Amino acid sequence: MLTGFPSARARPALDAFSTRPGMARVLEANGLTSLFDAENVTVFLPTSEGFFQFDRSYYGVGEKDVDKWRELFAYSSLYGRVRVAELPQSGKMVSRLSPTLRLYVNRFQTTTGQIVTINGATIIQADIVTDNGILHIVDKLLAPVGSSLTIAKYLQNPELPDLEFRAIILAAIVVPSLTKQSENSSSLQTSFSPNDSYLYPMPQYGQDPLFYNNTILVETYQAHIIENEALFLPTSVGYLPPKKALFGSLKFYRRDDGTLYVSNYRVHARVIRPNIPTVNGVIHVIDNLLRYVYQNALESVAAMSDTLLFSQLLSKLPEAKQFVVRNTTVTVFVPTNWAFSKIPLYWQDKLTKGDGGDEVVQAHVISGSVLDSDQWRDGQILTTMNNKTLTFREIDGEFYLETEDKKVRSRVEVRDIGVTNGIVHLIKNVLHCDQFTIWEAMSDIPQLKSIHDFLSAHFQEMRALLNMTTNPSTTVFLPSNDVMDLALDHLNILVASDSAYLLKALQGHVITGRFSSSAIVGEVTHQTVSGGFVVIRREKASADITITGGHVTTKLTVKDIYCSNGVLHIIEDLLHIPTRTVGEEIKHLDTLRYMQVLIQTLGDKQYNLADRGKNYTIFMANNDAFSSLPWETVSDLMTNINWTTQVLRGHVVPGEVRPLDEIPSRVPLQAEFNVIYLVRRRNKGTYCIPVRAKSIFHCSSVSTQH
Repeated sequence: MLTGFPSARARPALDAFSTRPGMARVLEANGLTSLFDAENVTVFLPTSEGFFQFDRSYYGVGEKDVDKWRELFAYSSLYGRVRVAELPQSGKMVSRLSPTLRLYVNRFQTTTGQIVTINGATIIQADIVTDNGILHIVDKLLAPVGSSLTIAKYLQNPELPDLEFRAIILAAIVVPSLTKQSENSSSLQTSFSPNDSYLYPMPQYGQDPLFYNNTILVETYQAHIIENEALFLPTSVGYLPPKKALFGSLKFYRRDDGTLYVSNYRVHARVIRPNIPTVNGVIHVIDNLLRYVYQNALESVAAMSDTLLFSQLLSKLPEAKQFVVRNTTVTVFVPTNWAFSKIPLYWQDKLTKGDGGDEVVQAHVISGSVLDSDQWRDGQILTTMNNKTLTFREIDGEFYLETEDKKVRSRVEVRDIGVTNGIVHLIKNVLHCDQFTIWEAMSDIPQLKSIHDFLSAHFQEMRALLNMTTNPSTTVFLPSNDVMDLALDHLNILVASDSAYLLKALQGHVITGRFSSSAIVGEVTHQTVSGGFVVIRREKASADITITGGHVTTKLTVKDIYCSNGVLHIIEDLLHIPTRTVGEEIKHLDTLRYMQVLIQTLGDKQYNLADRGKNYTIFMANNDAFSSLPWETVSDLMTNINWTTQVLRGHVVPGEVRPLDEIPSRVPLQAEFNVIYLVRRRNKGTYCIPVRAKSIFHCSSVSTQH
């Protein structure tokens, strides 16, 4: 049996950050705690969140599958004590599971510094010294276990389910020299390999030129290979620099949902199964063939899963106009399915039945030119097939298309998809499609059904406000169905007890003026139609937009539903009306994961934070606060229950609801074991100072969400 994990002294640390409650249960249930006994080892283990994200069903690992769990944990370790600074700059290391299995290091430069990854998992806490080795905390479990096969052999005999690469094998049969390097176990390669399930729909007119022209076949194959490097793809890095392939250049980008895409010569592919380690590099499974352009604009749009609605409209064009999109030189800005989801269902139905659909399509097609993104300039004017005018707007490096009346501005999400007769770009909004009021949009956009029905039943004043077509325009922030479903009982109580207060709070979701997401920069305060105020923040173009009203801060989850009388954004909470208990709010915030684990573990019955009949003000330590503590302190917190209970209660002021801006400086707040003072220092923020805290607290900066 392979051993070699941190000794008994290290186990509380593992429980703190990695194994409570899920991994500890797996280790103990399978008798694997003895794995933490040997001397001079280095171990990479995940956070609790990373462990829970592990897809056990896909990898075929049952909770009591001793041998497979042993493999996973043993694979995630090295011989010797290796600190991060001592890891290779890049390349492979021998896993303790077997001398034929490898772990791979990559380093990436980000705006906040360098990150180091192991098989694509980011090291988020490094160099934890234990009695018998070094522990590094990573953001996910290292899976799958590396293969002892070369890339070439793995593609012939995939070890994971649902993977087949017969098309690549066929290419190697046609040109045997293609796989020579990937068969060499001493070399390094990165292979972006299309799975057969995505290639087999390729029509015959696409297959014939590929397999009967060796030059095209070789170039296409080489467009998927990075030589002399095992590039694992991290989830924690937003921007990845381009990489030189054996033919062409590979570029990477993430869609708004975080999905990673790779492109080579204007052909894009989604990375569907990244980071499969082999003995000589890594395989990333993708859903398209890079570099090989064989479809015209009409065929390309029809083949993409996220452009189905626009494809339907294209198919209903008169034949003469379809001919233009299919056979002449065009640039097409294609609204995604997500873009169409931001217009009412009745309007979508109207378009697909031919009522105005051809005009909408033509408003997205530039005939006679190929406009790739290298040619775009701020203020550049384009003329569409139906003689409408569009203008490029560049904002913080992102490009938007703006309609002539300036009412709709759509961000280009995916650039430069090559087609045989031009180029295609994907955009986030349907242009020239805003002929409905905000209220009409709410009435038939499924994500807004709950708030629409609630306002219809109780507040016709809101209907009149959001249906108003006279100037000025308004911008509205409304909660999704999920938010309303959770808050409905509380709102119904307010309808009965204080409907005037509730109406004012709802009117506090509406501001005067037309503000698309691209117009939100920095921090701006707006007066609402109720006379109150909201604060909208955005640090940079790629950052989340937040809005604060009445001490409730929430994010915009769906941006820019353009209407005839304004703009609508969907948010993930109600403003001005707290609807969650303190306990529910703690569970809701990702930044409080470690505190969630502590509270769940302790089960403190004296302070039931989910009790709506009790009031609390809590100064809650976020994840970064835990990360800054000495490891021994965190270990003690997880093992000394009585002390930890005192620590937690020292953060709680019972019986009071005190927003931060309403707490005077240096006025005592009574917790159970100590008194808390706030001290405000000019240009240095607000500090929380506990008194009589038995040396268990430290001064720390307090955010607005305390």
